[in-house]
Amino acid sequence: MKIGEVIRKYRKEKGLTQEEMAGRLGVSAPAVNKWENNVSMPDVSLLAPIARLLEITTDTLLSYKDELTDIEMNQKAEEFARLAMEEHFDSAWDWAQKQVQEYPNSEKLIMLMVQMMDGYRMILGIKDAEKYTPRLYELYERLLHSDNLEIRQEAAVSFFHNCLRDNNFEKAEECLSCVPKRSFNLKLLQAKLCNAKKESEEAKRLYEEVLYAGYMDCLLYTSPSPRDRQK
Repeated sequence: MKIGEVIRKYRKEKGLTQEEMAGRLGVSAPAVNKWENNVSMPDVSLLAPIARLLEITTDTLLSYKDELTDIEMNQKAEEFARLAMEEHFDSAWDWAQKQVQEYPNSEKLIMLMVQMMDGYRMILGIKDAEKYTPRLYELYERLLHSDNLEIRQEAAVSFFHNCLRDNNFEKAEECLSCVPKRSFNLKLLQAKLCNAKKESEEAKRLYEEVLYAGYMDCLLYTSPSPRDRQK
């Protein structure tokens, strides 16, 4: 996340307008606007005052601990799996919570952690697995409001299956609103929801549409072109 996006995010959370923020920092409102649109950067002397005003650390302001490399992400996944399998799920859970706190701006890491926490509690057959649900829901909800379309959609699909498993059909339907209407997966997810709600006829109709669409795609990609037929 760029510094301008960080400033805009926390300014809004504080309920400040650009004019109010500018007044408190002794700069012009257009200057704040340029920061937030990444047209220009704040002067280095303003970094600490901005962080204090927004009640964040300078590390957060500068996204010092923001996105991780693919190698770092894989290492995080491996460490979670090790803790869950070799020690105890609660050890992995607590470790994952610390990762989320340490990298609050890394939505990719948050997505990874919430999916692993959710998945491993089921894989390991953890007793009282539902006690972890409120925190998982909280993290999924957070990701549903991401500015990153891919993150938002991935969270919606994962959260959907979570809600379906919990028979939380109302929340599952909300998740579907975050999946593009033209997405092939959307109709399949809708069919799964109808099936879970015992709406058999509607589920059957949707499954048939999914199968027919898949069949037409197969024809499209396997049928010879007119030019090939002439050869």
